[in-house]
Amino acid sequence: MATVVNWLNLQYLRRLGLESRMVPTDHGRVHALVGQGQGDLGTLVLIHGLSASASSYRNTIEHLLPHVSQIILPDLLGHGLSEAPSLGMNGHRVVRSMVQAVDQLSPQPAVVFGNSLGGYLSLRMAQVRPQRVRGVFVSSPAGAPMDPSQASAFSERFRLGDLRDGLRLVEMGFASPPRARLIYALGARKQFSSESVIQLVSSMDARDMFGPDDLKDLAMPITFAWGREERVLLEQHRLFFDTHLPAHASRIQPEGWGHSPASEVPEDLANHLVAFMDSIRS
Repeated sequence: MATVVNWLNLQYLRRLGLESRMVPTDHGRVHALVGQGQGDLGTLVLIHGLSASASSYRNTIEHLLPHVSQIILPDLLGHGLSEAPSLGMNGHRVVRSMVQAVDQLSPQPAVVFGNSLGGYLSLRMAQVRPQRVRGVFVSSPAGAPMDPSQASAFSERFRLGDLRDGLRLVEMGFASPPRARLIYALGARKQFSSESVIQLVSSMDARDMFGPDDLKDLAMPITFAWGREERVLLEQHRLFFDTHLPAHASRIQPEGWGHSPASEVPEDLANHLVAFMDSIRS
């Protein structure tokens, strides 16, 4: 169920002209916000991260609409207003449902942006639907492999037992602690305690992670961003993508970016996306 903040963000985006769509997939209906832009840079799909929702991009959208032709913001299964799969959450179902939803929502090849888990999904989409992905821009993508002991310790970051855990995650996630960090921490505790998020975190294992050869054949334009203040993911994760993304992928480390640039530096994120889309204009 959407939080109050997500609901308010949703209303704001609807006032900007975005409309809700529900599309069927093999694992449940996926909700997405779809809007027409005033520009000519084509379709942009924005995929959010774990425990967030499409409305997390609220502050970025107004900077993108003047430049793009269409914008699509899907909610992951079990997030936002999308349904949770009846058989439970796992990585395969989230990937398959996202691919199926974007296939229906974007009749033309699109540029796909994703942050964190959304970055993982963006790269998986580029793997399985390369003809439908015109370019990929990822920020701090998830999915780098870890050995079992590392993975177990890392997953503990997302088990928020009390408010202190929520504050710890918020302070890791932002380049500078937000003034409203207590509100963010309360929201994080609520979101990370949802059954869908718990199931997804618990289900992800080595089979879901990228292998060294999974990314090398991606032929479309790619930008890989890793904020200089990234503290949620590990340096070994950055090194994996830096090493195994194809040589033509652009690698950037923007100043002032922590784990969630859409929340911290929405206009700067939009500027990078517009520049990327302009550079691959057909």
